[in-house]
Amino acid sequence: MVQNLTRIPFRLGDMPNILDHFLTSNPSAYAVTLSSPLGPSNHNFSSVSCFASAIWEDLRKYYADFPWNDYCFRARDPSLP
Repeated sequence: MVQNLTRIPFRLGDMPNILDHFLTSNPSAYAVTLSSPLGPSNHNFSSVSCFASAIWEDLRKYYADFPWNDYCFRARDPSLP
């Protein structure tokens, strides 16, 4: 969603580019704002605002039903790929 350049080149030969990315399947619910760099940074400050509210009960159910042990909390042999 970030469409503008966010990196400001400091040295000759450096090129401005986009360093920030915000990915979503619902872009109409968000707005990206770019501001001047903070302090000596060579990177514009970017923020994302959401216009929709979350359905917290659905999120709670998702986390409660997610098979956490299949993905996060199992011990395995670190030598395996």
